[in-house]
Amino acid sequence: MKKLLIVIILGIIASSAYSQNSLRAYRLSKAIKIDGIFEPESWLLADSATSFVQMEPVPGDKSSESTVAWFGYDESNIYAVINVTSQVL
Repeated sequence: MKKLLIVIILGIIASSAYSQNSLRAYRLSKAIKIDGIFEPESWLLADSATSFVQMEPVPGDKSSESTVAWFGYDESNIYAVINVTSQVL
């Protein structure tokens, strides 16, 4: 019984360490052109995700690179935009 309790507690701690907060999808006023060019003015009112954590090399640490994600939709489509910066080595 004691081992089962420890396993349950560790499971709760591990799942909360890697859990994501919620992000509200934004209803877009017009369809987004899929051309690989980010149009920030289309996403000004959208909620964004910025608090990412890394999985490697140290799981759970703050992300070493800046990443921002937005989610939106219109009558026909769902959109995901992810802006990732990366250091050139």
